[in-house]
Amino acid sequence: MKHTFDSRRSFLLKGLGAGAALATGPGLLGSARAQASDYPNRPIRLIVPFPAGQGSDLAARLLTDQMNKTLPQRIIIENRGGADGSVGVASVARAKPDGYLLAFGTNATHAANAAYGNLPYDPVADFDPIGLFYGGGMVLLVAPNSPVQNVQQFIALAKAKPGVVNVGIASTTSRVVLAMMREGFGIDIVAVPYKGATAVLTDLLGGHIPFAIESMTATVPRIQGGELRALVISPPKASRLLPNIPTLEESGATKGSSLGTWTAFFGPKGTPVPVLNTLNKAMNDGIRTTQVQEFLARVGSDSLIVTPAEAAQHVQNEVKRWAEIIKKYNIKQE
Repeated sequence: MKHTFDSRRSFLLKGLGAGAALATGPGLLGSARAQASDYPNRPIRLIVPFPAGQGSDLAARLLTDQMNKTLPQRIIIENRGGADGSVGVASVARAKPDGYLLAFGTNATHAANAAYGNLPYDPVADFDPIGLFYGGGMVLLVAPNSPVQNVQQFIALAKAKPGVVNVGIASTTSRVVLAMMREGFGIDIVAVPYKGATAVLTDLLGGHIPFAIESMTATVPRIQGGELRALVISPPKASRLLPNIPTLEESGATKGSSLGTWTAFFGPKGTPVPVLNTLNKAMNDGIRTTQVQEFLARVGSDSLIVTPAEAAQHVQNEVKRWAEIIKKYNIKQE
């Protein structure tokens, strides 16, 4: 099967010049080669900072399965959740930079959470990005038996009952989307925090909360299967898998009310360049496989195939952008 790969390089490469390339002077390169000449010679651990079974965990396992077919040693996933992913990621920031302990990171762990200023790590200074994986967005959901059929009915309900309509959220990203809806639609809705996607969706389907905001990656298959109903999505453009579900702006929200998401692999700062390049090649080759591309297509996500330098520039840009978003909407950490 032939696939067309959409690396979304234009938004990553904007502003990149020769100075963005990784430093590889003769002395540094020779030293790094000496350290990494036989890499990897033992198993690699990848910390996924979210519970097993969630969308990001499933995606990470599928990609590492493909990477394990080309690397001489296996990548073993460890789930280490807590604090919207910050606990697991922090353990990698403190690790020896030899390529044997890596982190699965997201816009939450490496951009949104950083805006609060109280993380146990610096998302730029403490990590070397290996590469990006996929991008997506968030979606406002109801149970299939809900009387609310579309986003306009949701807005009408919220306006009729200000400060009463509860919306379940399980991440900083979903909290930001909720804030965008408040401002963009001119409604007063109440955030009900949860510790993970599984918990919030369980309560949604159990009738304990009427609405929830979750990632498209985690929910598109369930939406298509009729288990959940989507009302509106956060990316700036319509989803090819949910063509009848409008974006926030298409639904009448103020211009700029849109939010995309992304994921990436990271090593601790100081990881040798040859190690980064070895992992980046295995990662990008894995993303290109039919298995990964078909998975991403099923969950409505786009593959992001970039170099380590491009990934590093992207993270720097996102840290700045999310700081502006958190400040604009006065988002408080809970």
